[in-house]
This record gives sequence, C-alpha cells and structure tokens, in this order.
Amino acid sequence: MARFKYTDEKQMRFIAVSLKEQIQQGTFEWAVNHIIERIDMSLFEEKYNNDAKGAAAYPPKALLKIILFCYSRGIITSRKIERACMENIIVKALAEDIEPDHSSIAAFISSNHEEVRDLFAKVLFKCSELKLVTGEMFAIDGCKLPSNASKECSGKIEEMKKKRGKLERYIEKVIKRHRESDKREKEHPTSNAAKKIKRFEKTMGKRKDRKERQLKRLGRVHTKES
Repeated sequence: MARFKYTDEKQMRFIAVSLKEQIQQGTFEWAVNHIIERIDMSLFEEKYNNDAKGAAAYPPKALLKIILFCYSRGIITSRKIERACMENIIVKALAEDIEPDHSSIAAFISSNHEEVRDLFAKVLFKCSELKLVTGEMFAIDGCKLPSNASKECSGKIEEMKKKRGKLERYIEKVIKRHRESDKREKEHPTSNAAKKIKRFEKTMGKRKDRKERQLKRLGRVHTKES
C-alpha cells in the first residue's frame, strides 16, 4: 500500500511576518507607499468631524494606498478590496494591518471622488516616470490605460500636462466603474454569488451525469463479457 506524508489542517502554526518587509523597494507598491506617505492629507482630513465624538476613522493614507494598488491589480469593487485586505499580504502591508469594511471604502470613494482622482493621477504620473507602470497593470474592462503611461516623459511642460490629463481622465473612468459596481452590488447583493453557485452546481451536475453514463457503459460491457 502506498504511503503519503502526514497532513493535519488543524495543526496550529505561529508564523512571524514583518509587514514592512513585504513591500520590496523598486516595486509599484513601494512607490505608491513612498509617494502617498509624503502627500499632505489635509484635503481629506478636514472632512472628518470625529475629534470629540464618534468612532475613530480609517486613515485616508491607508485607504488611498490599498485602493490604488487594488486598481492596479484589476480589483475595483469595495467588497473585493475589503477581501484583499484580509487575504493579500501586500495589501495588508500597505494598510498597515487594518481591515476596512466595504462600506467604509465605498463611502470614502464616494465623498472624495475628485480629490482621489487628482491624487491618483499624480501618483501614477510619478510611477510612470520611474517605469513602474506596465501594460499588464490596471486590466479593467472598459478602462484602457493610456498607451504612453509607461513611457518616460521628455520633461517638456506641455507634454507633462498632456500626460497628466490623460491619467486623470483614465482614473476618472476607473472610479466611475468602482462606484457603479458598488451600486449594483448594493441593489443586488446576492446576484453574483447566486450566479456562481448556480454555475458550480450546473458543472457538478454535468460531471455526475457523465460519470453515471460511463458507469452504465462499463456495466453493459461487463455483462456482455460474462
């Protein structure tokens, strides 16, 4: 009889993880973290009114970092961003281990639409100058990254303005898609999950039927042979 290595899903493990070390220097996420950390957040912070009352809010810097990084990976709904904060180690590192809920993410984008657009365009412009924006990034249906986003700018003021404008228009489309997707999920919260379950059940049903037909054929063969 074959022997296999022992496995135990109930085994407890204590694994030390340094979130800071997950953001490797020279990567897109490193640039996003570095740039946003040095941007004045007063435009966002002045909208909060919880210094004396109310619960502590999620830091705007952390929300901006995780949202832009998720956009770069084609993740554009607040629920999926929330999930990435729990499952993706780079997102957790950018968020400094906070796990904002989808409602907070959606509210932040909705109430800071223009500010987010302008800041993201600024960050993307700097990342493109560092050649950290590639054609594989920001793969979002209906939102095509400007063809010159990954090309280095000559430094001419007019060319820089033109490139910055293209990035602003692109980010505007992405944010619009984000908000529209959130709205659809809010109106039909179980539609996507229901479709996936139905598709899974259909696939499993087909496999079961195929297996039963194979077994019947094998049964007929054995009967003829005997």
